[in-house]
Amino acid sequence: MRFLHFFTVVLTLCITTAFAQEEPKPEKPKFALGVNFSSGYAYRFIWLSKDASSFTHKVKELFDDTEEGKFGYTTGLNFSWFAAKRLTIESGIWFSNKGFDLKWVDLTTATGEPDPIGKAKVHYSLAYLSVPLKLNFNILTSPLTLFVSAGITADYLLYSKNKIFVVYTDGHTDSHTSDSREGLKDLTMSAIGSVGLEYTFLKHFRVRFEPTYMMNIIKIGSGDAGTWLWSVGGNVGMYYVFY
Repeated sequence: MRFLHFFTVVLTLCITTAFAQEEPKPEKPKFALGVNFSSGYAYRFIWLSKDASSFTHKVKELFDDTEEGKFGYTTGLNFSWFAAKRLTIESGIWFSNKGFDLKWVDLTTATGEPDPIGKAKVHYSLAYLSVPLKLNFNILTSPLTLFVSAGITADYLLYSKNKIFVVYTDGHTDSHTSDSREGLKDLTMSAIGSVGLEYTFLKHFRVRFEPTYMMNIIKIGSGDAGTWLWSVGGNVGMYYVFY
Protein backbone atom coordinates (compact mmCIF):
# COMPACT_ATOMS: atom_id res chain seq x y z
CA MET A 1 0.00 0.00 0.00
CA ARG A 2 2.80 2.37 0.89
CA PHE A 3 4.39 1.69 -2.52
CA LEU A 4 1.10 2.37 -4.29
CA HIS A 5 0.67 5.62 -2.34
CA PHE A 6 4.23 6.69 -3.18
CA PHE A 7 3.70 5.85 -6.88
CA THR A 8 0.47 7.89 -6.95
CA VAL A 9 2.21 10.92 -5.40
CA VAL A 10 5.10 10.76 -7.86
CA LEU A 11 2.74 10.38 -10.85
CA THR A 12 0.66 13.34 -9.65
CA LEU A 13 3.77 15.51 -9.30
CA CYS A 14 4.97 14.57 -12.80
CA ILE A 15 1.61 15.35 -14.37
CA THR A 16 1.35 18.65 -12.49
CA THR A 17 4.88 19.65 -13.49
CA ALA A 18 4.27 18.76 -17.13
CA PHE A 19 1.13 20.89 -17.33
CA ALA A 20 2.78 23.71 -15.39
CA GLN A 21 5.64 24.04 -17.89
CA GLU A 22 5.24 26.93 -20.32
CA GLU A 23 5.44 26.28 -24.02
CA PRO A 24 8.69 27.62 -25.54
CA LYS A 25 8.25 31.05 -27.10
CA PRO A 26 8.85 31.26 -30.85
CA GLU A 27 12.13 32.82 -31.90
CA LYS A 28 11.96 36.44 -32.92
CA PRO A 29 13.61 37.41 -36.21
CA LYS A 30 16.51 39.85 -35.84
CA PHE A 31 17.40 40.90 -39.37
CA ALA A 32 17.23 39.74 -42.98
CA LEU A 33 19.31 40.01 -46.15
CA GLY A 34 17.69 39.91 -49.57
CA VAL A 35 17.67 40.76 -53.25
CA ASN A 36 14.95 42.53 -55.21
CA PHE A 37 13.95 43.33 -58.78
CA SER A 38 11.32 45.80 -59.91
CA SER A 39 10.12 46.56 -63.42
CA GLY A 40 7.48 48.97 -64.62
CA TYR A 41 6.63 52.28 -66.25
CA ALA A 42 9.03 55.23 -65.99
CA TYR A 43 8.41 58.83 -67.04
CA ARG A 44 9.01 62.43 -65.98
CA PHE A 45 7.08 65.45 -64.69
CA ILE A 46 7.92 69.04 -65.72
CA TRP A 47 7.08 71.87 -63.33
CA LEU A 48 7.41 75.55 -64.25
CA SER A 49 8.03 78.42 -61.85
CA LYS A 50 5.44 81.21 -61.55
CA ASP A 51 7.64 83.67 -63.45
CA ALA A 52 8.34 81.30 -66.37
CA SER A 53 7.98 82.99 -69.74
CA SER A 54 5.25 82.20 -72.26
CA PHE A 55 7.93 80.71 -74.51
CA THR A 56 8.93 78.27 -71.71
CA HIS A 57 5.29 77.23 -71.35
CA LYS A 58 5.10 76.53 -75.07
CA VAL A 59 8.28 74.45 -74.90
CA LYS A 60 6.77 72.42 -72.02
CA GLU A 61 3.61 71.82 -74.07
CA LEU A 62 5.76 70.63 -76.97
CA PHE A 63 7.66 68.21 -74.72
CA ASP A 64 4.42 66.87 -73.22
CA ASP A 65 3.03 66.25 -76.71
CA THR A 66 6.13 64.56 -78.14
CA GLU A 67 7.50 62.57 -75.19
CA GLU A 68 6.22 59.43 -73.49
CA GLY A 69 7.16 56.94 -70.79
CA LYS A 70 9.44 53.93 -71.16
CA PHE A 71 10.29 50.63 -69.52
CA GLY A 72 12.30 51.12 -66.32
CA TYR A 73 13.69 48.80 -63.66
CA THR A 74 15.40 48.69 -60.26
CA THR A 75 17.46 45.89 -58.73
CA GLY A 76 19.73 45.55 -55.73
CA LEU A 77 20.53 44.24 -52.25
CA ASN A 78 18.43 44.90 -49.14
CA PHE A 79 19.03 44.81 -45.39
CA SER A 80 16.02 44.58 -43.05
CA TRP A 81 16.09 45.14 -39.27
CA PHE A 82 13.03 43.93 -37.34
CA ALA A 83 12.77 46.78 -34.85
CA ALA A 84 9.42 45.66 -33.44
CA LYS A 85 6.63 43.18 -34.17
CA ARG A 86 4.97 45.61 -36.57
CA LEU A 87 7.91 47.80 -37.59
CA THR A 88 10.77 46.94 -39.95
CA ILE A 89 13.54 49.34 -41.01
CA GLU A 90 15.11 48.70 -44.42
CA SER A 91 18.13 49.95 -46.32
CA GLY A 92 20.44 48.64 -49.03
CA ILE A 93 21.95 49.58 -52.35
CA TRP A 94 20.02 49.71 -55.64
CA PHE A 95 20.73 50.21 -59.32
CA SER A 96 17.93 51.98 -61.20
CA ASN A 97 17.32 52.71 -64.86
CA LYS A 98 14.87 55.58 -65.41
CA GLY A 99 14.00 58.08 -68.13
CA PHE A 100 11.54 58.63 -70.96
CA ASP A 101 11.23 58.44 -74.76
CA LEU A 102 10.70 60.83 -77.62
CA LYS A 103 7.82 59.53 -79.74
CA TRP A 104 8.37 58.49 -83.34
CA VAL A 105 8.76 61.55 -85.58
CA ASP A 106 9.05 61.84 -89.37
CA LEU A 107 12.45 62.62 -90.86
CA THR A 108 12.77 65.00 -93.79
CA THR A 109 15.75 66.10 -95.87
CA ALA A 110 17.61 69.34 -95.31
CA THR A 111 16.15 70.68 -98.55
CA GLY A 112 12.66 70.43 -97.10
CA GLU A 113 11.15 67.87 -99.43
CA PRO A 114 7.55 67.08 -98.41
CA ASP A 115 7.87 63.30 -98.31
CA PRO A 116 9.62 61.92 -95.21
CA ILE A 117 12.72 59.77 -95.70
CA GLY A 118 11.97 57.76 -92.55
CA LYS A 119 11.14 58.10 -88.89
CA ALA A 120 13.16 58.38 -85.67
CA LYS A 121 12.72 57.77 -81.95
CA VAL A 122 14.95 58.89 -79.05
CA HIS A 123 15.44 56.84 -75.89
CA TYR A 124 16.57 58.94 -72.86
CA SER A 125 18.11 56.64 -70.24
CA LEU A 126 19.38 57.73 -66.80
CA ALA A 127 21.07 55.25 -64.46
CA TYR A 128 21.32 55.84 -60.71
CA LEU A 129 23.01 54.15 -57.75
CA SER A 130 20.64 54.59 -54.81
CA VAL A 131 20.72 54.09 -51.05
CA PRO A 132 17.18 53.71 -49.65
CA LEU A 133 15.82 54.16 -46.13
CA LYS A 134 12.34 52.69 -45.65
CA LEU A 135 9.94 52.09 -42.76
CA ASN A 136 7.58 49.12 -43.13
CA PHE A 137 4.49 48.95 -40.91
CA ASN A 138 3.01 45.45 -40.68
CA ILE A 139 -0.79 45.29 -40.71
CA LEU A 140 -0.88 41.48 -40.70
CA THR A 141 1.99 39.28 -39.49
CA SER A 142 3.53 35.86 -40.15
CA PRO A 143 3.26 33.63 -42.06
CA LEU A 144 1.54 36.04 -44.48
CA THR A 145 2.51 39.64 -43.81
CA LEU A 146 0.64 42.64 -45.22
CA PHE A 147 2.50 45.93 -44.87
CA VAL A 148 2.61 49.54 -46.00
CA SER A 149 5.94 51.29 -46.55
CA ALA A 150 7.30 54.80 -46.98
CA GLY A 151 10.80 56.23 -47.25
CA ILE A 152 13.39 58.13 -49.25
CA THR A 153 16.36 57.28 -51.46
CA ALA A 154 19.60 59.15 -52.11
CA ASP A 155 20.33 58.82 -55.84
CA TYR A 156 23.75 59.25 -57.48
CA LEU A 157 23.77 59.66 -61.27
CA LEU A 158 26.03 57.06 -62.87
CA TYR A 159 25.36 57.99 -66.48
CA SER A 160 22.82 59.53 -68.83
CA LYS A 161 22.60 58.38 -72.45
CA ASN A 162 20.51 59.25 -75.48
CA LYS A 163 19.96 56.52 -78.06
CA ILE A 164 18.50 57.49 -81.43
CA PHE A 165 16.72 54.83 -83.51
CA VAL A 166 16.14 55.56 -87.21
CA VAL A 167 13.99 53.54 -89.64
CA TYR A 168 14.26 54.67 -93.27
CA THR A 169 11.56 54.26 -95.90
CA ASP A 170 13.74 51.85 -97.88
CA GLY A 171 13.72 49.44 -94.91
CA HIS A 172 17.21 49.80 -93.43
CA THR A 173 17.74 50.97 -89.85
CA ASP A 174 20.38 52.88 -87.91
CA SER A 175 21.07 53.84 -84.30
CA HIS A 176 23.44 56.13 -82.42
CA THR A 177 24.17 56.49 -78.68
CA SER A 178 25.66 59.58 -77.02
CA ASP A 179 26.33 60.72 -73.46
CA SER A 180 24.06 63.49 -72.19
CA ARG A 181 25.16 64.25 -68.61
CA GLU A 182 25.49 68.01 -69.13
CA GLY A 183 23.03 70.06 -67.07
CA LEU A 184 22.08 67.14 -64.80
CA LYS A 185 22.71 67.00 -61.06
CA ASP A 186 25.00 64.29 -59.74
CA LEU A 187 22.96 63.78 -56.58
CA THR A 188 19.19 63.89 -56.10
CA MET A 189 16.63 62.37 -53.74
CA SER A 190 13.39 60.46 -54.26
CA ALA A 191 10.34 59.58 -52.18
CA ILE A 192 9.13 55.99 -52.23
CA GLY A 193 5.83 54.43 -51.17
CA SER A 194 4.46 50.90 -51.45
CA VAL A 195 2.02 48.26 -50.25
CA GLY A 196 3.29 44.70 -50.08
CA LEU A 197 2.66 41.06 -49.24
CA GLU A 198 5.37 38.85 -47.74
CA TYR A 199 5.17 35.08 -47.18
CA THR A 200 7.43 33.13 -44.80
CA PHE A 201 8.35 29.52 -45.57
CA LEU A 202 10.90 27.04 -44.18
CA LYS A 203 11.31 29.47 -41.25
CA HIS A 204 14.27 31.37 -42.75
CA PHE A 205 12.94 32.37 -46.17
CA ARG A 206 10.58 35.15 -47.15
CA VAL A 207 9.27 36.01 -50.61
CA ARG A 208 7.77 39.43 -51.27
CA PHE A 209 5.58 41.16 -53.86
CA GLU A 210 5.43 44.94 -53.47
CA PRO A 211 3.79 47.39 -55.93
CA THR A 212 5.95 50.53 -55.61
CA TYR A 213 5.80 54.19 -56.60
CA MET A 214 8.89 56.45 -56.70
CA MET A 215 9.29 60.14 -57.56
CA ASN A 216 12.10 62.68 -57.31
CA ILE A 217 11.79 65.25 -54.53
CA ILE A 218 14.78 67.13 -55.94
CA LYS A 219 14.74 68.02 -59.64
CA ILE A 220 17.31 66.28 -61.81
CA GLY A 221 18.57 69.41 -63.60
CA SER A 222 18.85 73.18 -63.39
CA GLY A 223 16.95 75.99 -65.10
CA ASP A 224 13.45 77.48 -65.01
CA ALA A 225 11.81 74.19 -65.93
CA GLY A 226 12.23 71.59 -63.21
CA THR A 227 12.15 67.92 -64.27
CA TRP A 228 11.28 65.14 -61.83
CA LEU A 229 11.53 61.47 -62.75
CA TRP A 230 8.91 59.02 -61.49
CA SER A 231 8.18 55.33 -61.88
CA VAL A 232 5.58 52.76 -60.88
CA GLY A 233 5.99 48.99 -60.96
CA GLY A 234 5.91 45.64 -59.22
CA ASN A 235 8.80 44.78 -56.92
CA VAL A 236 9.67 41.10 -56.24
CA GLY A 237 12.13 40.13 -53.50
CA MET A 238 13.61 37.10 -51.74
CA TYR A 239 15.00 37.34 -48.20
CA TYR A 240 16.91 35.12 -45.76
CA VAL A 241 15.97 35.75 -42.12
CA PHE A 242 18.41 35.51 -39.20
CA TYR A 243 17.15 34.69 -35.68
